Amino acid sequence: MSGPSESQNLSDSDYEVFGVRKEQARPLYKPDEIKCLKNALDQRFYTHPQIKRWCKNEAELNTAPFETIVTTFNLDGSPVDINAKGPNKRIAFCSYNQFAIAREDQPPATDKEFDGTLVRVGKAWPTRKPEKCCATETFAAQTRQYVQWWKKTDFYTQVQRYIEKYAIRMAEVKSVVCFGLGRLKVDANISKHGDTHGAACYLQHYIALHIRDLIAKEQKKRKEDIPIYAQDAAYCDNCKSVLTKLGFIVVPGNTGFLKLDGNAFVVAIRPAAPVRQIVADLTRDTHGPAGILCSIIHIKADMEAEGNVDDESHPWLQGEFLNGCAASNMLVEMKPDPGSGSDDARNDSHYKVEFDDMEVPGMVFGPVGWYFKDKKFK
Repeated sequence: MSGPSESQNLSDSDYEVFGVRKEQARPLYKPDEIKCLKNALDQRFYTHPQIKRWCKNEAELNTAPFETIVTTFNLDGSPVDINAKGPNKRIAFCSYNQFAIAREDQPPATDKEFDGTLVRVGKAWPTRKPEKCCATETFAAQTRQYVQWWKKTDFYTQVQRYIEKYAIRMAEVKSVVCFGLGRLKVDANISKHGDTHGAACYLQHYIALHIRDLIAKEQKKRKEDIPIYAQDAAYCDNCKSVLTKLGFIVVPGNTGFLKLDGNAFVVAIRPAAPVRQIVADLTRDTHGPAGILCSIIHIKADMEAEGNVDDESHPWLQGEFLNGCAASNMLVEMKPDPGSGSDDARNDSHYKVEFDDMEVPGMVFGPVGWYFKDKKFK
């Protein structure tokens, strides 16, 4: 895979696409890949009209005659039409990093015809049987216990305080949009050494609802007037039913991205999709979303950093958006307690609560940033 230029002579500004000086850049990214990445990030391929077309493509792939023409993009930014066939297929949105980096092991695994393109077609995520997920007799009791545990944590108190402090000063919130918060799997044994996946995923949804309700209260709205959307291909049918009863609108495929605008509060913690980059593309003209709860947006990202580039940040979020939040004093970054000597939030007692010889992580998102747009940006 080659980028728009094979030149090894890069300017300082080429490296500064991620705030990294030339002498600091170490491979994960090769010089030609950095140029390619910078070119891609400048293009803003993820637009509402284009995403709407891709959502239509996915529907056509799974409806007779199971065939569609997908318009995607090559590395030089030129559109290319590819004939795709279903059924049981999905449209995969790649991050600009996945697009630009020539690595065979970069996800996602998709149809060969789409190698090297930005938006690809691949096999649909497997559908889980509800009884293998959250459709159990103990589900309701367990989830009530999760909430009781969580409300004993410092994190619960902090969530209340942050929203009460910032909601009145932030841009009007007209929707809450959640990406990749996980299936509501019931854990067989939630103990100090057990799997807490189900507790964390359920609580992430519960917290998103709580955020919506607190924002509605502070902005003097009915909570029903702020719809809350949830997008995750991992949901089983029972997950969808439970979430609908809680008040979520569960959206199919990639249609949650169509809900993103300058009045959306976004909740996305390490999703398997480039949510932060798509948020940057779709909301740049409105100075960003109303707010976003996500992995910490670093001012200067490490070019070698993570092997997983599904949800890398975006230079615009790292620059203009982050600077705007900081200038208004409307951001909070929550990390493990530095006094504990622990780099792992899961082992930090400040963020978990003991209950009948069990524990649940209070900071169920892990280290996160809360970013709020000042209401002067409408």
